[in-house]
Amino acid sequence: MGCLCVMTGRGSRAVEAKGRESRSQHTRQPKAGAHDSSRDAAERDRWGEPLPPFASTAIRSRRKGRQLWTPAFASQVGRVADHLVVSGVAEKTAAKYEGGFRDFVAYTDNISRDTEQLWPIMLDGADPRREEDHLLRFVAYQGWLLGLSHSTVSGKLAAIRWQHVVEGLPNPLEGKLRLRAALRKLKKMKGDGHSKLPVTAGMLQHVKRSMDMTNDRDVTVWAALCFGWFFCLRQSEYLADGGVFDAKRALCGWKVLPLAKGQPTSKWESADALSIFIEVSKTDQDRQGCTRTVHASGSDLCVVEAYKQLRRMRGSTYDSNGPLLEEPGGWIASREAVATALKQAAVELNFPASDFATHSLRIGGATALFGAGVPFEEVRRFGRWASDCWRRYVYESRESTRDFACKMAKSPYTMQMSAADYLAATTSRFDPQSAPAPAERQRAWV
Repeated sequence: MGCLCVMTGRGSRAVEAKGRESRSQHTRQPKAGAHDSSRDAAERDRWGEPLPPFASTAIRSRRKGRQLWTPAFASQVGRVADHLVVSGVAEKTAAKYEGGFRDFVAYTDNISRDTEQLWPIMLDGADPRREEDHLLRFVAYQGWLLGLSHSTVSGKLAAIRWQHVVEGLPNPLEGKLRLRAALRKLKKMKGDGHSKLPVTAGMLQHVKRSMDMTNDRDVTVWAALCFGWFFCLRQSEYLADGGVFDAKRALCGWKVLPLAKGQPTSKWESADALSIFIEVSKTDQDRQGCTRTVHASGSDLCVVEAYKQLRRMRGSTYDSNGPLLEEPGGWIASREAVATALKQAAVELNFPASDFATHSLRIGGATALFGAGVPFEEVRRFGRWASDCWRRYVYESRESTRDFACKMAKSPYTMQMSAADYLAATTSRFDPQSAPAPAERQRAWV
């Protein structure tokens, strides 16, 4: 089958038909302002030589306002254009696309060999029926014979689509009605895989009782649990993963602002609330950033108190430019450490350990908000979900639904009222013209 040039977030490179494992270097991100030599090395490995420097302001010739041009630009513009395209996808997404398309290439190689028919890798629309047959067989192989979930198979199809778009080819999934029908059936049969259970307040309290708050590691992990739960954070937004700490995504010291009576304070010991700055996230790839604020709970389960314990433990080793959830010795709270604490607590509480992971904190925080009576839309906004898909993460408790029937029975629409009143009450519409203008986003960071 030869080889195929695959455009990913790691650059353009040849991927053999049978595929090969990608290797990545796991290094801790440098502190703000430090020179990242590893990034330069990655660029050299990716492009053969470093990319030209980014011009932050327009470069123009002083003569007659003409744009500056050098012969070197002729060879650079193509490389930079490719870099902009492939870097427009988040690194983790790009890695998934790379792996998914590699699987498709390997499948195509195997099916072509064993059926003695040449099946295409790049679907250019020359034979739509046969191309759809090829995709259908790939879905059957991945979802039925290998037993992968609907979401996993859909992700591999997204990788195929992305590769075609990068290569300037039409979307191979568009208009494939039989493919859609097959995916719907697969979803009905297998669903989207095993969902994780939410972490409850009681479970967190159980974890805390098993910890030693004089131990640096326990203080750090406990703070991580509180931040993840109270702020409904994704693991990439506050934890190291596989030895990697992403300073642009995860919480650094300067991204946490102590508040006292609604005002920023340098005296963190007197704080009664915390605001965090989420610089970039899964649903904010343009890096507009956002802030979220949580006040002290007044109980032993409190993110503000966890933050104060962490600061006291860090002492003079606290570095606002470094990771927030870090021990004085340099150990950073990781996804693995948080997941281990949750799984251990699950076993002690007679739950399957496999039902809990770091995402259980985000699910648990959203569930706790909903159970406390916070409207769905407010939970969605606070957790920064871009669509209503987040609803499937929220679990309704018996307590949250206990008085539903009572409220329904006492609804004013079931009582004696005139037809005119009923019609007026049930046909009212929201008038956007009368709604107050949204408040400008307030940010405490300058």
